[in-house]
Amino acid sequence: MQTTDHDLDGDNVANDESSKGSQKSSSDIISKFKAFSETKKVLSINECTSLNTAMKYLCELFIRTGGESVANGCGGAYSVGGRSSRHGISDCIIELLNIKIYRNKTNNLTSSSLKGVITIVLDMVGPLFERQLSLTDAYVSSTNDIPLAVDINPALGTPNKKSTSDAAFARLSVCRVLRNGIGTSLSETNQQVMLSDLTDFCISVSGKNGPNLHQLQCALTEISHLVASLRDASAGNLERIVPLLKTCLGHADYGVRWEAATVYASLANSIPRELSFYVKDLINTVQMNAESIADLADIAQSKSSVYNSDRGDSVRRSRSTSPSPNGKYVTHQYSLHGNALALSMIIHESCNYPSLLTEENVFNLVGISEILILCQFDEKITQSNPGAACTCVRAGYAILSAVVSCKYSAQQYIERIAKCWTRTTKCLVDVAKHFSIAHKVICLEAVLTSIVAFLRFSSDLLLNIPG
Repeated sequence: MQTTDHDLDGDNVANDESSKGSQKSSSDIISKFKAFSETKKVLSINECTSLNTAMKYLCELFIRTGGESVANGCGGAYSVGGRSSRHGISDCIIELLNIKIYRNKTNNLTSSSLKGVITIVLDMVGPLFERQLSLTDAYVSSTNDIPLAVDINPALGTPNKKSTSDAAFARLSVCRVLRNGIGTSLSETNQQVMLSDLTDFCISVSGKNGPNLHQLQCALTEISHLVASLRDASAGNLERIVPLLKTCLGHADYGVRWEAATVYASLANSIPRELSFYVKDLINTVQMNAESIADLADIAQSKSSVYNSDRGDSVRRSRSTSPSPNGKYVTHQYSLHGNALALSMIIHESCNYPSLLTEENVFNLVGISEILILCQFDEKITQSNPGAACTCVRAGYAILSAVVSCKYSAQQYIERIAKCWTRTTKCLVDVAKHFSIAHKVICLEAVLTSIVAFLRFSSDLLLNIPG
């Protein structure tokens, strides 16, 4: 049956709620496409009259395209969205920025425009992108601010469940834009400005409207690249970067902690003399968090004993004297892991820059590592929170793995390190009654990683191990 003009008008007036339960007609698809292109918050290509507006347009396309799960099952030319489209859009952004920068070789980008471009690029993995990832069953836009391609053409069918690699691929694309589109094309002066702008962007990490974990990872990745490029010229920003890194080393997300530790490694490689003054603070932080975990275990044990001594009033007393919840350990576990990771990367760099770590620092690190590894024998910690004990063991072996990678330090402490290997192995086989299989595997993986690092970097010391 041919559709009349009157029918088309009626379909355009009909609201979305009345058509949810019925099959979408061709006129409904047309009206949705029209609404999509005329949404006030979404730019059209006709508005791209400057670098900022063109960047906003492409970055909004990057989000609207959606992740791999939005792509149609046919693939190829029949796909909408997906990683290929996002990769292509990021390539377009890189070329656009290169053209803009190379045409203005004398001034590059001004400080104000550079800051605006950085903010727009980081918004590619901003709140709207994060909301997109939070939808578990299907990507369905609840508002008209950033519709997805699948919303325009329902004939493509319901999208699959979200892909677990969408976030990683989007972060990789943003890092490529920051590095290949901006960082490598700037003069040294503007690279310093970019380093300062990225630091300012990340400093609001604890604020209500601060950057999310995806933006933090992308910004920290580029900071490490800029520090490696600028080397001594980055020393002026050290006093602002280090407090930011201390905060990020205690972040709840593993990726943020890893990238913050990578920035420490870049600083250690670029300005080792200046960074050496901050190493002691990292060592103290590791020690403080280990002590805090032990104190929490003591409190949990004492409360548990009080609870068990009087069961007559169990309902009332269980709320006030039961062992501390695991959530109280988490903050110290995050910080312990992040700072131990940073120290391990700094120790790796100290093989080339001995001034980074004094002999006293290495001696203290080996001693702290032994204490952390011995947490697997601490009945209070393993009973109240075996996960915290595993974090301590992993942190200890992360430091020891870096120590054995440097021959000059491995030679002095190889006997003590070998004893740690033996103790952990024995504990996992005979003693660890509060550990599940998963906990044992975590500890075993840490031991094996340390042994592999020793065999890789200091295998000639194998005969020095007693027995």
